[in-house]
Formats: sequence, structure tokens, C-alpha cells
Amino acid sequence: MFPDVSVQVPPNLNINHSQIFLMAGSDDWGGISPLTPDYVNPEAPWPEIEELKIITNELGFQLKERLPIYPKFIGEEFLDQKIFEKIY
Repeated sequence: MFPDVSVQVPPNLNINHSQIFLMAGSDDWGGISPLTPDYVNPEAPWPEIEELKIITNELGFQLKERLPIYPKFIGEEFLDQKIFEKIY
């Protein structure tokens, strides 16, 4: 429906139904971290990365790390020069 829009679903809020969201088109688990808690929802700890990888792989998708900015926005027109230089 919206090919240029990413749909983010935080898995710590939906771990029992996470695969449904993948099948429905979600393409981003959000900013999960093995080092920090979810400061917005501290009552819901992040799932283990390995658990999330299994959930993702079972449906034929690949879990991969990304920057806090989507790849299509990595460019000098979107980023300050200092940040752009750090990425590249």
C-alpha cells in the first residue's frame, strides 16, 4: 500500500504476536538494545536478540542491525556534514 514507508513494531510490546506483524508487512523492530532498557516502556524488557532472530528467520526474514536513520535518508541533504562523515 505504501512502498516507501517503513512500519515499526516494538517487539517487547508484542512478543507473543510478533510474527503476525511481520506477515502483515512490518519491516522494523524499532530501536531494540541489549544494553539499555526501553525508556518509553520500562515495564516491558527487550526480547533477547537471539529470540528475535529466531522469530524473524522462521518467516524467511533476516534480522539485521541498522543505524538510527533509515538507509534511504543517509545523504548530505538529510544529515549534518559531521554526522555524514562519521557514517561514511
